[in-house]
Amino acid sequence: MNGVIDVLRKEDIQMLVEERSPYAVSIYLPTHRAGREIRQDPIRLKNLLNKAQELLVKEGMRNVEARKMLEPAFALLEDDRFWRYQSDALALFCSPNLFRYFRLPIRVSDLVIVANRFHLKPLLYFFTHDTRFYLLQLSKKETALYQGSRETLALIPAEDLPHGLDELLQFEEHERQLQYRPIHIEGEGEGTPAPTHGYYDPGRQEKVVVDQYVAEVAKRVTKMVTEVQVPLVVAGVDYIVKMFLRHCKYEHVLELEGNPEKITLEELHQKAWQVVEPYIRQQIAAAKDRYYELKGVGKTANTIQDLLPAAIQGRIDTLFVGTGVQYWGTYEIRNGLVVLDVHKEYQPGDWDLANDVAIYALLNRAIVYAVEPSEVPDNLPMAAILRY
Repeated sequence: MNGVIDVLRKEDIQMLVEERSPYAVSIYLPTHRAGREIRQDPIRLKNLLNKAQELLVKEGMRNVEARKMLEPAFALLEDDRFWRYQSDALALFCSPNLFRYFRLPIRVSDLVIVANRFHLKPLLYFFTHDTRFYLLQLSKKETALYQGSRETLALIPAEDLPHGLDELLQFEEHERQLQYRPIHIEGEGEGTPAPTHGYYDPGRQEKVVVDQYVAEVAKRVTKMVTEVQVPLVVAGVDYIVKMFLRHCKYEHVLELEGNPEKITLEELHQKAWQVVEPYIRQQIAAAKDRYYELKGVGKTANTIQDLLPAAIQGRIDTLFVGTGVQYWGTYEIRNGLVVLDVHKEYQPGDWDLANDVAIYALLNRAIVYAVEPSEVPDNLPMAAILRY
């Protein structure tokens, strides 16, 4: 169940969106976290890279130049350690000026696209708010942060996140022994120990250390969980969870009481989703109520002609996108205005405008729900609550 992911931030999406090149290669590959299938993953990536090289040549790039541009990706094929630590998908982006890859907990199909910009639509699921959550496993033996959805759960590598309370308690015990060394008091029995600085209560001292540790975890996790309104589930015994809630500054924290050390990660994922799902359903319902309240007073939009400019200008607060929705066409910005040419069916040179609405809304810190078309307000393909 457990896997490793590369945290994909909005800054990364911004960088990928802004990259423009006639030779922008986007590759998506489903990967495996364990089992015999992991041996096939580099072979399948090699096939996709060879296909990308062929497409680049068809677009006018010399074969030797195409191979050189893809060389950082080809180098991954020989990296055994890289393939031992995978999640559910691998996304690679390569152009003459850029190479990035991300191991992600999303479901994808094999895909290679060469265009004048990167293909980012599969990443939208990673940023939408209808299934995603964070899970913090907090106990004395282990502290770990995961990113999850209904189907997946993957570890977020965090070198600066403390990994267990026991480490700090061991350090505290060493300090205590130095501070409270036994001494002989004149008039007392031979060898009677006494503290040098008053009475030491080991139970009270441990609670203080645990509280300090949990406070440090809360501070660091708050910095790592930066997405708007994505719930953070904290799994731990009651008193530790209560400590975390007291110290944590993040607003959307959900409690999952019980010792996470006594269940498998799969069971922990299931229990976390049972807590998250009703919370997300409640958030979507509340957002739809807001949409209907603001409808007709200039604070909503539901046509591509209104949605795309609003997304680019940062005016979307909450966006509902029906799964599978596509608007084909092109657009350009003239004197600050977004000029669209929308087509009923795909034409050469077209782009999915719904994709751009969602991406720009996310970049401008909107909440995006990718829901079934029947769940979009007014049963429309897309709808939004506007900031202004």
